[in-house]
Amino acid sequence: MIIGTLTTIAGACHGQALVPAQEPYQDWLEAACVMQPWSGERVSAMIDERAEWIPRLQDWGVTAVIFIPGPGDIQPNYPTEIVRAAIDDYHAAGMRVLMYWSIMHVGHYETWHTVANEHPEWWQRDAEGGVVTVYGDEWLCPSTGALDYTINLGIEIARALDVDGIMLDNNEFYSTDVGATGYCDGCQAAFRAHIRGKLGDEALRALGLDPETVGCPLPGEPLWPHWVDWRYIAWRDATEQFRRRVREAMPGTVLCANTQYKGNWVLAVHEQIAAEDLLFSESRNQLAREMSCKLAYGHCLADGKPVWNYLGTWQDDDLNRLRTSPEILDRLCTSLAWNTGPWLVGYGLIFQASAQWWVPTSYVAPEGVRWTRDESGGIDGSVAVALSSPGIARIGVSHQPFLAIEPGQRFSFSARYRTQDVQGAGPRVRITFVDENRRAPEGEPYVFYAEGEGGTHDWQEMRLDGIVAPAGAAVVNVEPFLWNASGAVWFDDVRFQHDGEDLVRNGDFEMPAGEIDAEARATLVGGLRFLREHADLYRGATRWADVGLLLSRHSVDFGQAYNRFPRPTMWALMDAHIPFAVFEEHQLDAEHLARISVLVAPQASCLADEHLETLAQWVREGGRLIFTGATALMTEYAVERESDLLAELLGHAREARAEPTEVGQGRAQWLPQGDASAEVAPGLIEAIRALGGGEIVHIDRAPEGIDLVAWAQP
Repeated sequence: MIIGTLTTIAGACHGQALVPAQEPYQDWLEAACVMQPWSGERVSAMIDERAEWIPRLQDWGVTAVIFIPGPGDIQPNYPTEIVRAAIDDYHAAGMRVLMYWSIMHVGHYETWHTVANEHPEWWQRDAEGGVVTVYGDEWLCPSTGALDYTINLGIEIARALDVDGIMLDNNEFYSTDVGATGYCDGCQAAFRAHIRGKLGDEALRALGLDPETVGCPLPGEPLWPHWVDWRYIAWRDATEQFRRRVREAMPGTVLCANTQYKGNWVLAVHEQIAAEDLLFSESRNQLAREMSCKLAYGHCLADGKPVWNYLGTWQDDDLNRLRTSPEILDRLCTSLAWNTGPWLVGYGLIFQASAQWWVPTSYVAPEGVRWTRDESGGIDGSVAVALSSPGIARIGVSHQPFLAIEPGQRFSFSARYRTQDVQGAGPRVRITFVDENRRAPEGEPYVFYAEGEGGTHDWQEMRLDGIVAPAGAAVVNVEPFLWNASGAVWFDDVRFQHDGEDLVRNGDFEMPAGEIDAEARATLVGGLRFLREHADLYRGATRWADVGLLLSRHSVDFGQAYNRFPRPTMWALMDAHIPFAVFEEHQLDAEHLARISVLVAPQASCLADEHLETLAQWVREGGRLIFTGATALMTEYAVERESDLLAELLGHAREARAEPTEVGQGRAQWLPQGDASAEVAPGLIEAIRALGGGEIVHIDRAPEGIDLVAWAQP
């Protein structure tokens, strides 16, 4: 698939107002490209070897990086002063730096486990008191003291590191096997205050509820839809408080959050984007069409703010490998066409190890330790991996990914090694079997060691036979070491065999890290350089479309109209090369509607009275509306209306509008539609064109698979 970006200068000759994009809070947010190293050798490379990586990243087109502060759950844990020194160097090179953080798990910082243990009242809880323990401890709730705690600590660390921005990960409620969270004591009190202010005590008493004790409802209870809406507000208010405090303490610092806004109401993320300086879209591993749908919706939620798009460029089963060039093009071109800054993770891109599939490991590492791929240090002048340290160290190289095996299989291990002045325990290879969750399997033994001799000697063989995979084992890790020793050891010809087949890849270390993906990396870098060289096309660009698509959040949350966005309708517009802009119901106002000439409302079943009145007024003043299926037959909270209010406001029964009908200066048309998740309304594209929509761009003789995303520079 080819996705092109069309940027041009447009006027309002087609009736739509061309509204400039929002002025970004900081200029560098537009046309940005962010690199996130994320754990292990990638972080070590970008900190310890930054003199090499900073110019390389800049050459690729990367403009910003993000680091996670330690100590915490994500290795390596560098002291603050070392990370700060690295950040100073990135700043000196003209790059921006963000800090990874979160409210719900304190950015994986070590104190998460302390406060989670000391403050059970801070835990996110479901209706039965259950908790969320994804990532190893209880998730914290923004309606509790956890919010102030994470804000205060986050600002303290951000100031010490002198970062330019903070990214809040997993900024959301989560769910348990019981259902959604949002029932802790803090949520109960916050919702009580909210609903009393929203409905008033008399209305609550009329529902048989005590205003003094009313709490978070269960599904089917009268306040359920209000609680669903409040959960969005809770995260919006928490994020806004975080941003306000950050701006007070660190003027100019940006705030964004990783929100899975494609998900349903359980996560409660959509409102908070108004409190962020940009929208961060994690579109990892989504193909072009799905990514296009998500990014179209993301631009709706961003409402003129910059959008960053987290791409998945690595292989799912091997974090050291990139996807193929066509797969990378599919993702990157889609992202660039939708004017979203690429957010990259360093898998398959950032290496500290110099040999493919072998990752440095560090358990005890005094200053001066080295992992090197010695191009002439192997047997007969071949390549070998060398581990060296001036002091007692425990360092190694781990085969990544782990090798898939089955319980009961028998293996033999062998390797060649030589040493120089090894003092202490000496060379060793550890073979570790783990289960599918990377934990100890049920059977034993699951760890085996092949031992070598220290001192100084030429090549010898290290061998271990009769290795049996224990019960419950799924994968095995092969890890040569300099184990609790100083000096240097070289390894070559590492083999781990089953029935004569060697499972280890690159056991002779002949292939340098990253060489296997040179073509894919060049493809990715070429796209990033295009963004860098043509940044002026992206900065300040605004969507150019005369067709609007109404995606009703309440229709999704309460009417189950479709799964967050109506894919068949969006695909049909793309197939017809009709640029479109997406709106949510809160954007049904004069400012947003002035940007388009035709609005399509597919199965927007749950709309408030004021939204229908706004739509009808827009049509009477010249707008053109196509609404399908059960649009507007229910209130915003899925209560069936006694009459068809939208049809009444437009002057005719909806069935009488199967053809375009004049309404004041505008026109309206109703089309039948079934499941909007599975089908497009029959005749939709013809209806759009009959009403004068989709005419601002034409592609003659376009090959199949071309999608059009149109942008303009006001």
